[in-house]
Amino acid sequence: MFATEQAKANKIYSAAKSGTLQELNDAIKSIILSPKKTTILNMTFMDNGELITPLYIASKNGHYLAVELLLNNKADVNKAHTDHGATPLYEASVEGHLQVVNALLKHGADVNKATTAAGATPLFIASKKGHLPVVNALINHDAAVDKACTDTGATPLYVASQEGHHLVVELLLQHGADVNKARTDFGVTPLYVASVEGNLQVVNALLKHGADPDLATIRHETPLIAASQTGNLPVVNALLKREADVNNQTTRHETPLYLASSNGHLQVVEVLLERGADPDLATIHHETPLIAASQTGNLLVVNALLKREAAVNRITTSGKTALFVAVRTGNLPVVNALLEHRANVNQMISFEETALFVAVRTGNLLVMEALLNHGADVQHTNMYGRTVKMEAEQINELEKKEQVLRLLGYYDNPTKTNSAMMGLHVLGEDGLGVGHHLEAKNAALLLDFIGTDENLTEYAKSLNDTPPKFKIDDSVTIKNPQKYLNVYKQYPPSYDVSEVLAGRKKPDKVSGVIIGVDNNNYTVQLSSNRHKEIVVPEEDIQLRVDGGGKRKTRKTRKTRNPMKPRKSNKEKENKQFINIIIFYCQFLNITKTIYQL
Repeated sequence: MFATEQAKANKIYSAAKSGTLQELNDAIKSIILSPKKTTILNMTFMDNGELITPLYIASKNGHYLAVELLLNNKADVNKAHTDHGATPLYEASVEGHLQVVNALLKHGADVNKATTAAGATPLFIASKKGHLPVVNALINHDAAVDKACTDTGATPLYVASQEGHHLVVELLLQHGADVNKARTDFGVTPLYVASVEGNLQVVNALLKHGADPDLATIRHETPLIAASQTGNLPVVNALLKREADVNNQTTRHETPLYLASSNGHLQVVEVLLERGADPDLATIHHETPLIAASQTGNLLVVNALLKREAAVNRITTSGKTALFVAVRTGNLPVVNALLEHRANVNQMISFEETALFVAVRTGNLLVMEALLNHGADVQHTNMYGRTVKMEAEQINELEKKEQVLRLLGYYDNPTKTNSAMMGLHVLGEDGLGVGHHLEAKNAALLLDFIGTDENLTEYAKSLNDTPPKFKIDDSVTIKNPQKYLNVYKQYPPSYDVSEVLAGRKKPDKVSGVIIGVDNNNYTVQLSSNRHKEIVVPEEDIQLRVDGGGKRKTRKTRKTRNPMKPRKSNKEKENKQFINIIIFYCQFLNITKTIYQL
């Protein structure tokens, strides 16, 4: 007897699942007179690991006529899925089957019966899925518009806002949904989640119905903070139009401006600044929007903040400044922008170091040059007594080490450097070489430092200013040695200054070599005492001549590329060894030939 009933129940379930109305009708007729008719109609069947009834599967699949037939024959309209407690009405609402929903409601389905797993109602799931007609039908049958899930406390309005279903949002609000009701777990409101997702229509609908733009989460995050972080300008404007607080801070003291700056959202940054955002409000670690923008290397955002006079020398709790993070990332445009706005190039950071230490460790010649041109102190020592030159010695790459040391050495020589007018700006990525922009007044000085390069020389010649009359390493004679008698008096007694002054010695005996140029003044290293240097104006100097009047300059080594590393002793020894091997092999070949003869 039981086997027969089970077989009939199987036929009913199979027909309900497929929606074959005739087959379902015949199966129901076969049990119409059975006293266990109701039991058979509501039996559960294992399908894909789930125990479900014929009405449940017919509702899920949207077989409206099959649902009507089952309901007319006393199928249980509220019998739920045994695993998570979903009813036929819930499942029909998930799928958006309006006819099935109406049929179930007409036969007394419980409109507010929630699932046992999360406490979600049919209205909640229909709102989440955006099934507007189903939402409307459920509301018309007295569905509770603010009944929230039991696990998170999210309401139908919250999930509709999250998913961007603005028509559903409007409908729920029209029927009295609480516009500011937040989730119970994180305190997130519908307006906040809509701002995060960038759903402008939903944001406008919520604001129109009185949503509070400053209602924050448990972390004090407001909708404006969320929209600024994602860079959604239309949402930001909508919130600001409703007078959202532009300087609200999270529990980490992050402001809308800070988050917009750190994520590189220029337009949002500009709008916030125009509405009175404080550019110097810092995080809990004292990190300002300018430091954040310098870290990410966004020059446009950095300039926007500097234009509003953002504090350029603020330091974080970890000892970082805007200049420090820009130097560390090697962003030359940002470094230059900060320096032009009075960033303190010698401000001490962690371990009593300056930004120059960071530039040296990274080996970035361009950034180093920018810092040195703005007065970076080459002699500064950190808390361990180390200078930047000592740090440069630790660079593993030989070529890079030589470039760094050469640059530091040049700026460390006060007789050769006039940092106030140096104007040396490297445009290339290949270190010091082609691509420099030189001030003409220092063209000769810089060309001597950089090395000979045809392109660079031509570029320097193309500048309008008159080049200096003499060059570095020119051998010169001092015309009027009497002016510098106080210098010569410091010479050893062996040098007879009186003979020179009396005119009994040739003037070229008072001579030297030019080692520095500053406008029309020249630093001359005296030939008779190479430890003595004097500054002589151009009118007191003439080129030293020899016999036929040819220009006589100090003999220098063959010009080489200053960026090319010198050959080490090891390389020279290897070359000599190879030459010996070659000579030996040639000697063996000659000996063999003689022997054969």
